[in-house]
Amino acid sequence: MQVTYHRSIGNPLADKLWAIYERGFSKFDESTIFSQMCDEAEFRWMLSAPTGYAVVVWGDVEPVGFAGFQRSLKGSQYFNESYVQARYPDQYARQQVHYCWSLCVDDSADERSAYQAVVKASAALAMRDGSIMLFDVPDGVDDALPTAAKVFYRVAATVGEGTLEEIGRQRMFALVPASQEVNESVLPDIVDLRGSAAVIDLAERKASAGRKPLEAKDAVK
Repeated sequence: MQVTYHRSIGNPLADKLWAIYERGFSKFDESTIFSQMCDEAEFRWMLSAPTGYAVVVWGDVEPVGFAGFQRSLKGSQYFNESYVQARYPDQYARQQVHYCWSLCVDDSADERSAYQAVVKASAALAMRDGSIMLFDVPDGVDDALPTAAKVFYRVAATVGEGTLEEIGRQRMFALVPASQEVNESVLPDIVDLRGSAAVIDLAERKASAGRKPLEAKDAVK
């Protein structure tokens, strides 16, 4: 599986990630009183925002999972910014507190491999930059509060050192890097998508020999 890093995501990739997200979170529709999903407009805004980025895991030529992040908590409806600033003042001042707002793997994929690939790449990126990664565990994922978070932490620990801190009673956790040394082999290929006129020609990439960084190609206007 190949893992890529993207900023300012537009179509057609945004459409494909939305489909994965919608299918993935629909399974929680009847399991909890709280909605686990953001609406489509918010989803697309977070993918395209200047402070947003995503780590995407690919099957053959199609995405099969992703993790979406925000590098800024300013204006967030989910966070008490004063709390985060007081708890992590140095990282907050350097905009090094990132929130993972979604991690989703399609049922059509090898879920274990895809999940591990995207978590490793995401954790390696954050740890390499000295950034703290905030993430929550949705209701309905498991009943034992620490289980899903500890699995996430164990996977992340294979690429670098850090601590897992429970920072609230709403199943919210922070992965805090102990150093910026990481296993660079799991870092994603950088694909900087800007605007809706960018697509990835993975079929052409797959046909070429050797492992090369993916290239963003302009779509027909």
